Amino acid sequence: MMRVRQYELDSENLLRFSGENLPERPSEENGSVRWVEVDLDEFGEVAEIFARLGLGDDLFATWRNSEHDLRWIVQTEVLAFNLPLPASLQRMQESQVRVLCIPGVMVTFRAYAKDRSGDDSVILDPEAPLIDRTVPAMVLRLLEYLGDEDVRSFYELRTRVEEYSDRLPREATEFDINAVETASRRLSGLISNCFDYQHTLMGLPFLKLKCFQINGEDHHYQRGKAALEHVGKGLEQLQGRLQRLHDQYRLDMQTQTDNRLRTLTVLSAIFLPLTLIAGVYGMNFQYMPELDDRYSYFIVLGIMVLIGAVMMLFFRLKGWFK
Repeated sequence: MMRVRQYELDSENLLRFSGENLPERPSEENGSVRWVEVDLDEFGEVAEIFARLGLGDDLFATWRNSEHDLRWIVQTEVLAFNLPLPASLQRMQESQVRVLCIPGVMVTFRAYAKDRSGDDSVILDPEAPLIDRTVPAMVLRLLEYLGDEDVRSFYELRTRVEEYSDRLPREATEFDINAVETASRRLSGLISNCFDYQHTLMGLPFLKLKCFQINGEDHHYQRGKAALEHVGKGLEQLQGRLQRLHDQYRLDMQTQTDNRLRTLTVLSAIFLPLTLIAGVYGMNFQYMPELDDRYSYFIVLGIMVLIGAVMMLFFRLKGWFK
């Protein structure tokens, strides 16, 4: 099942909902600019949209084969590329939004679960005005929205890492290292998304296509790229902090293991001479002079206690119990 919603840019550069019918290719005289949002179960349903937009079967086949590819489809009147979705916008196994641009129209494709309920598909804010009534302005807004979602995730993750940094020195034995590893995986996804957004913002201004011509929006693209570069540096710093947290946890665990082994070593060293004495007097010889002495048992026990006490004092003075 496929769900289509169309929005048209009005004179104030606001996206106004215009219906749920399948899109038609606009005439050049019309001058309208539209965003078509498509939610679908599988990408095979898109063939009808391509046909109604006047795009050939060969182009559809090429587009479909690039489902898991970041390569762009660049033609005079067609531009198609894929963008990674922030984790906060992903549904089921979906990980990207696919963008198709023709003169006057931007189409976005997303997969969704068949049992989805509610209305959570909007990836652009219809209430926020665009900088211009052009397709590049809509693409820029899309990139800004996706980037902002990842920036919010970055700040949330940074706060969480700061909490981990405070807890680890105090709760080393109870600290959940899996939380740090989960944060590291999430951070790797943010870094990958940030790189893809930068690559797109850097490449789009160089295109001179009938369906995608950047005029006054160029400096906005450059500003967005610079902002993402700044976020990328923050992500790299956060990645370093997570790595240091992981290393600190491993060091703390190794220190605890060393302390336990040191305690076992001290106890073994103390009981070694005592075990030797017990072994000597446990031998079954017929004649052992000490056995006839009335106080030999107490004398041997006293010697063993004295040896243990002396060795305990020795190891304490050497700092083995610190």
